[in-house]
Amino acid sequence: MIYPENFEQKIGFDRIRGMVAEACTNPLGVDLSASMSFSSDFSIVEEQLRQTEEMRNLLTDEAGYPSTDIVDITNELLRVRTPGTFIEPEFLSDLRHTMQIIADIIKYFNDIRQQKYPRLAAIAFSAPVDSAILIALNKIVDEKGGIRDGASAELARIRKEIKKKESSVRGKLEATLSEARKAGFTPENSEPTLRNGRLVIPVLSNFKRRIRGFVHDESATGQTAFIEPEAVFETNNQIRELETEEVREIIRILTIFTNLIRPDLPGLRDALHMTARLDFIKARARVALKLGASLPVLNNKPVIDWLDAVHPLLYLTLAAQHKPVEPLSVKLSGQERILIISGPNAGGKSVCLKTVGLLQYMLQCGLLVPMKHTSETGIFTKIFIDIGDEQSLDNDLSTYSSHLMAMKHFVENADGETLFLSDEMGTGTEPRLGGAIAEAIIEKLSSAESIGLITTHYASLKLLGGRIPGVINGAMLFDTRRMQPLFRLLTGMPGSSFTYEIARKIGFPSYIIESATAKSGNDQLSFEEQLQQLDVEKQELDKKRRQIEIADNLLSETLQKYAKLHTEIETARGEILKKAKREALDILEGANKLIENTVSEIKSVKADKKQTIDIRKKLHQQIEQIRQAPEVPPSSLPVMPKALQKTEKPAVEKPLEVGDFVKIGVQDTIGQIAAIKGNDATVMFDQVKLHTELRKLRRVNESEQKKVRAKASRNLLNTDLERSMASFQLTLDVRGKSGEEAVQSVLHFIDEAMLLHIREVRILHGKGNGILRSMVRDYLRTRSDVRSWRDDNPDQAGAGVTMVTLK
Repeated sequence: MIYPENFEQKIGFDRIRGMVAEACTNPLGVDLSASMSFSSDFSIVEEQLRQTEEMRNLLTDEAGYPSTDIVDITNELLRVRTPGTFIEPEFLSDLRHTMQIIADIIKYFNDIRQQKYPRLAAIAFSAPVDSAILIALNKIVDEKGGIRDGASAELARIRKEIKKKESSVRGKLEATLSEARKAGFTPENSEPTLRNGRLVIPVLSNFKRRIRGFVHDESATGQTAFIEPEAVFETNNQIRELETEEVREIIRILTIFTNLIRPDLPGLRDALHMTARLDFIKARARVALKLGASLPVLNNKPVIDWLDAVHPLLYLTLAAQHKPVEPLSVKLSGQERILIISGPNAGGKSVCLKTVGLLQYMLQCGLLVPMKHTSETGIFTKIFIDIGDEQSLDNDLSTYSSHLMAMKHFVENADGETLFLSDEMGTGTEPRLGGAIAEAIIEKLSSAESIGLITTHYASLKLLGGRIPGVINGAMLFDTRRMQPLFRLLTGMPGSSFTYEIARKIGFPSYIIESATAKSGNDQLSFEEQLQQLDVEKQELDKKRRQIEIADNLLSETLQKYAKLHTEIETARGEILKKAKREALDILEGANKLIENTVSEIKSVKADKKQTIDIRKKLHQQIEQIRQAPEVPPSSLPVMPKALQKTEKPAVEKPLEVGDFVKIGVQDTIGQIAAIKGNDATVMFDQVKLHTELRKLRRVNESEQKKVRAKASRNLLNTDLERSMASFQLTLDVRGKSGEEAVQSVLHFIDEAMLLHIREVRILHGKGNGILRSMVRDYLRTRSDVRSWRDDNPDQAGAGVTMVTLK
């Protein structure tokens, strides 16, 4: 169900329909575009959209698609259904052209394209036509659309005879004309011509009786007569008889051909419809390419989750002016199904409504829509719209009455599969009462679980978000610095109408504005200021959320790198230990062999005392060489040069004291003695306290103590920095402070930001008279570590916040 009857004119779909019709090259395709209609059948809509998408891809990726520009011969095909009738010769050329296009289309969708474009191929193959018809047509119709001489042997004979007699007549005429010229009976440069289907010569009227023959005509001035000479009169009669025979033979040929195709007439009409369908689909695809449209995700339920949707007509208008169009992103379904849009006049509220209505209607008419292909779209069984003024003197309808009639239809017919769009709901009457009626209508539509958009300036409707289930607020953003709309929708909060600001911009008398401000009171102004402040705070929260996400991603990457490095170190450590064990075993094995060889040598030579001493001395020398061998091969760990090696004198052992750095046994962890009681000690390992015996502790040297102190200092510094980072706020609020207090706060704020390596901060000083703003910026000029500063973005706090960039 679509409401009202002029729905298409209200949303501009009549212009879209015109674009599709203009893109058609087939008159039957134009008829299909005129009958294009809204459908709530998911399977039909999906099939039409996918057909259009296939054609769009084909036009983009392929070449040589056959033309579908044909002449509509449907009526002629219907006429010759009756036996005994024959197709008129003037339709033969159109029929052959149509048959050739049908054959080309079927040939175009070969095996590869049939797989790539299955829906289009299915349409092309849905109306097969006997190829014998085209063969028969080519035999009887020539390239110019006339009947071939060779269509039959009799026709060839007749035409040959006609040409022969016409040649004879022309020769006789030339001779007669030549004599007449010599006698001065004819005008100069005159030639034989046709009158009443017969060859004649022009003769001056004064001499027309000097030439024997039949006068067929005279010139407009009466000075020239057109005479058929007596010498060719009989031959021309014979030509006329032959031409009559030619017509009878052509009728006979066409009757035979019509009898041949009569059984295939239903198939021919289906083939014509097939070309019309493909032409209509191609027109929809061409419009899609013109609008930059695509196929979104289609769901068999009411849902709107659109990304970067644009109004197609507005897009074309601005594109012609080389201007960009602001896209619309909107999500409506489930718990957030009714969006109340507020904001300044001429800020784009009505455009939002028309965009949603037009794109949804286009989608359910089988047209691709200009939005991101990842957008989620759905199917609605009803679309209602109330835009513009339907007041009528004939029907005794005022502006308010016309809106009430529309709302009555909404309330009585809306359900969970309805999309409704209402522009300025409740207007046309006393605002308080109109707002109350609008609120009651919204409650009813919400209880029906309908999906819709409503625009308003009423503060009472702006407060419904969160109060009525399913209702959310939306605002059209406004550049408060340039005092112009941004045409950008922000959902989640209401917007200001900027009534007085816009009035000032257009030069409205200031005394009128001041009087209106006094009459409206401070409550309304405070409400508008709170809306703006909510917008600023939301933008700040969004920015902080993005910063936290970036920090979280960075932390995750760091943890992954640490885990990978830890795994590599553990793997390398295991390999080193394995290698060290193998080398130790090799050394032991070599030492055992050396001892065994020495004992064997002493026994074999039965050495005396001197020889035994020499052998033992040699053994001790070799053992000493083994002891002095490097623990790690030079190829694995280079030996430090002697000049850089430090030798430490053994320290005199002294009793352990509180504060000494110690290790327990062979453990590598270093701790510090916190207390000594008798033979027991309390040792602190970082934040862990351990009780043990003094004899198990061993003091660490000075170099190891320095490493521990440095690590502790770094840990303490990192902890302080982490605490400062966690508590640091990117925005400093100096509103309400004196100038001196504000500057002092900014001083500490900038110092802390520099310490934490933060490159951009915000100082919230408000607008007011600009005194705080000037003092803050004067101080920033004195800081050498400040690179630059500027106002915040117009759609956020604007001149009320100074964005500071640090070096």
